[in-house]
Amino acid sequence: MTGRTPRRAVVAENPPTHRDGWTPNPNPKAPDFEPGNLAAVKSGAFSPRLVDAKAAELEPGFNEWIDRVAPWAAAGEFELTRRNYLKTRAVVEMLYADVTETAARLGTAKVPTRRFETLLSLQLNVRPSP
Repeated sequence: MTGRTPRRAVVAENPPTHRDGWTPNPNPKAPDFEPGNLAAVKSGAFSPRLVDAKAAELEPGFNEWIDRVAPWAAAGEFELTRRNYLKTRAVVEMLYADVTETAARLGTAKVPTRRFETLLSLQLNVRPSP
């Protein structure tokens, strides 16, 4: 590399930071996103906030099913198991909705393989509750 001057990135010495610690978008033409936005969410199945909301939505029906089928599972020592089941069930439903919507809109060949594999592996571990 004789005769050539290496390029150096121009970096601000003190880049501006938000009060919560994140750095704003360096592209002035693009809008800044507020913390907690949903701009990058596709299926929501990998967002703990959205999974928790979906699990809370499924909880009343699941509790009714537990009361009918396995009342002993309503005991306190099974709370963690019930919570984990609801979160896994929420992820399955969110991925299933995303896969079917993508397949209907673009065709099955356009469904991301990894998303489909994740859905199938989760469905093998979660039995549907009526």
